[in-house]
Order: sequence, then C-alpha cells, then structure tokens
Amino acid sequence: CGQVLLPAAVWAATALDTVFAALAAAAVALATRRRPAAGLAAGLALGVGLLLSYGMALVVPIALVVGGRRTWGPMVAGVAAPLAVAAAAGFWWPAGLAATGGRYWAGIGAQRPALYLTLVGNPGALALATGPAVAAGFALAWARRDRVLVMAGAALAMVALADVSQMDRGEVERIWLLFVPLLAVVAPGRRRGWLAAQALLALALQAALASPW
Repeated sequence: CGQVLLPAAVWAATALDTVFAALAAAAVALATRRRPAAGLAAGLALGVGLLLSYGMALVVPIALVVGGRRTWGPMVAGVAAPLAVAAAAGFWWPAGLAATGGRYWAGIGAQRPALYLTLVGNPGALALATGPAVAAGFALAWARRDRVLVMAGAALAMVALADVSQMDRGEVERIWLLFVPLLAVVAPGRRRGWLAAQALLALALQAALASPW
C-alpha cells in the first residue's frame, strides 16, 4: 500500500477522534495477520474502542472482512470481553448507544439539513480529508484489482452506511477520522506530484476553515 500526506491532518491534530482512529487502524492491522491470536488481540482493541466511540461499531465489520473466518471466533470473543467487564461495572453498551441516539435527535441532529449533508456535505468532507491521491488510488487499485481494495472497499462501505444512517449529520471531518487511514491504503505512494497536491489541499483547508474543535 502507498503512503501519502493526508489533508485530514488538519483535523487530526485537534480532535480526540485521532486516538480512536489509531486504535481502529491497529485493530484492523492485527486482523490482517489472519491468525487466531491476532484476531483475539484485534477484538480486544475493538472492544476497548467501542467503549470510547460508538462509531467503532462500524470498524468491526471491516476487521472481520480482512481477518477471514479463521479469526472470527477469537475476534468476537475479544470484542465481547471489554463490553462484559463494562456491563459488570454497570454500563450496558446498547443502552448507552440508545441514550446517545436520543440525545442526538433531541438536539443538533434534528436541526441539520439531512438531504444536503447526506448527498453533498458528508461525502465532500471525506473527499477533502483524504485528498485527490486517495481518489486516484482507488481508481488505480480497481484497475489492477489490487488486494488493498478489500480493506479500503469495506471502509468505504461502512462510511456509506454511516452516511445513510443519519447519525452523522455534519462534523464528519473528525468523526470519520476512524476510516481515513483505512481508505488511505490505496494511495499511490510517496510521489512528489501527489505529495504536492495533498499538501496544497491541506494548506488550503487550514487557511480557509475555522473548525470549532
């Protein structure tokens, strides 16, 4: 996979979601090893992540896809362990998710324009966060049928699910940081042209936007 500067760095430096993104990337990286022990470790990382961010629930299917069936049992057990510990301590994860959803729809979620954000705003924010190198990388990987498409395609599918779920109305430039490293695996690498394009976009975002976080 390629390595390239990501404009998402503009938000990554100031958002706690960066920590969640690092945990998600570590979990998926462990899953790619396709061994039961690695699957268990990936599940534990995901389980801890679920206690930090409800968005981590969308990373679990990505890890299962890249891990393969051999890791599914250990991974599910790993995910369940931190949630079981939290439940024993008095926190029931599904109830927390439901309460968060209720607060969201009682507040800003009901006020933001759904159609615009779903079709334009959210996808546009993701495109800016990943930059043109990742978009070009998707096209190149598709043409070559590169195996990195498995991970990146699963991540893109989860982003689409998050988008249509309506639980991500705005602020996705930080909320979707979970998926940015997983999408970036298709980037064409450290080529000067792409590095310049990515850097220019990052500088433009930094100069033009005032993020509230």
